[in-house]
Amino acid sequence: MNIIMVYHGPHPVHEAWAHAVGARLIDYTLIGATIRRLFGADSLFTYAFYTFCSRFFKVFFHFFPSKTGVAIVEGIHPLLNVIPLKRRKWKIFLLAVSSLVNYSHEFLLKLLKNVDAIIAVSKLTFDSLNKLTDAPVRIVYPFIDIDRFKKINADLRSENIVFVGRLDWSKGVDMLPAIYKIIRKEFKNVNMYILGQGPLKKLLMKNVRKGFYPLGYISRPEDYFRRASIYVHPARYDSFPISVLEAMASGLIPIVTNMTGTKDAVEKVSPDLVVKPRARDIAKKILEILRMDIKDRKDLSERARKVAFNFNKSRSIKQFMETFQYLLKCVSLT
Repeated sequence: MNIIMVYHGPHPVHEAWAHAVGARLIDYTLIGATIRRLFGADSLFTYAFYTFCSRFFKVFFHFFPSKTGVAIVEGIHPLLNVIPLKRRKWKIFLLAVSSLVNYSHEFLLKLLKNVDAIIAVSKLTFDSLNKLTDAPVRIVYPFIDIDRFKKINADLRSENIVFVGRLDWSKGVDMLPAIYKIIRKEFKNVNMYILGQGPLKKLLMKNVRKGFYPLGYISRPEDYFRRASIYVHPARYDSFPISVLEAMASGLIPIVTNMTGTKDAVEKVSPDLVVKPRARDIAKKILEILRMDIKDRKDLSERARKVAFNFNKSRSIKQFMETFQYLLKCVSLT
């Protein structure tokens, strides 16, 4: 049977899953990865390239062989191009990793009619999609490089905070300046390190001051994890940011919103660490942690590490392979 993964990145986790089931990887714009490396993921040229080539690449799938096959699709953008495969006897499995708040309800309903099965990466995405489709939906959790981050020791006596991720509205990064201002009223030595690139970089740069640092893309976030005690993720909708788990594995205390898929892990540390996506609620929880004595912080830190260590590569890949086989049976391919 032919198996392909049509990707946008691909994310290293999704790439590992694809290899585990023998899928051939195809960039949904053919040469998009090369363009991103040369011009940057957020450049205007890259955006224009994707806009143009995504339309062209849709034609490519009209000439795919009419054989039984499965296309695993990494997110919503590539899915738009892959739909022609339905007319060539292929099954489409959506890897649900996109921020669904970027799409209208009507658009998703129309698009999901072309999907035969869905692999969600969290309960958040499962709940969001399961009510929109009759296709089978199953959860497979991503993994992190545990050996890389377990060596890091967070500075639990510090007043420092870290965020890692794309700087966009769905991740709630526009709330970070307000969160920082609230905290700084009580903790004058607080530092907030913001690691990542994205369309809201200019907004954050306007708020630069002592203690508030939008640092751009950093290849080694652990260099900042070891300086901090708290990891914050203020997302309005984020399917499953593994940066939360990486921070937890490093011993940081996570504070996430109830619209962050990784809350599935954070709730096992303490349900109190999950809050609503509002600046004042997030700041209030950060202040609670900063007021804790070191013993209580260490307790949360150790619990965070233990939870994060469960998200290992072998377990995740095994779960993906089993889920993939189950979904093949659901669509009558085995």
